[in-house]
Amino acid sequence: MLHYSDMKCKLSNFVDISAEHSFRSKIIGIPNCSVRAIQMKDLSEYQGIKWETVAITDLPSCTPEESSSAWLRDGDIIFTARGKNNYAVETKQCLPNTVLSPHLFLIRIKDTSIISPAFLRWQISQKTAQRYFVKSAECSSVIGIRRKILEDLPIFIPALEEQRETVNVINGMEKQRNIMQELQVNHLNMMETIAYKLLSRPASVCTSIAQPLDSLGLLKKHLQDLGGCPRIERPTAKPPFRP
Repeated sequence: MLHYSDMKCKLSNFVDISAEHSFRSKIIGIPNCSVRAIQMKDLSEYQGIKWETVAITDLPSCTPEESSSAWLRDGDIIFTARGKNNYAVETKQCLPNTVLSPHLFLIRIKDTSIISPAFLRWQISQKTAQRYFVKSAECSSVIGIRRKILEDLPIFIPALEEQRETVNVINGMEKQRNIMQELQVNHLNMMETIAYKLLSRPASVCTSIAQPLDSLGLLKKHLQDLGGCPRIERPTAKPPFRP
């Protein structure tokens, strides 16, 4: 048995790579079917598989028994082969009878005591691998990564304990990234709401100086309802200057 610790070798040395299921036409949702087909739109580099958007359809070209080896499993890695943004997603809490649509590769580790799925997923998405994909794609007129290119990807394999430590750090950083993205979306929505409240009022509201100031109270209450926004103090009139 080969000892892979602190070695660099081809991806194909320790994984099996299979192509996506070949659909004859556009994937559409079909009622009363049990097969789920993951497409590129259902994947996020940092959030994984968005199961709520995955289409439930049928496999007209083969029976479920014939394609059972292609069913997605926990620990499998999905690689996006199309376009210039090529990244990997680890499968977690996989739903039954799930296959991959075109332009996706399924990567299945032969022995998880050599390399963990989470560490491999992270490494495939890093700049070192991305530079390799860009350089390899320059030799082809097709925008995308062929199976042979993916199989020859150089992968570094440290000790398993070091892999676990790295994954723990990366998971914490990615959680922070997701939180920041959610906050950014919430802030944008908040600004749009504020703009709508302030700018969609009838012109008659601004007929006096006092009314715009009174609207600050309404805005303050609205911001507090949105959840913990900074206090807005009503401007106070300064006493007249006396020499």
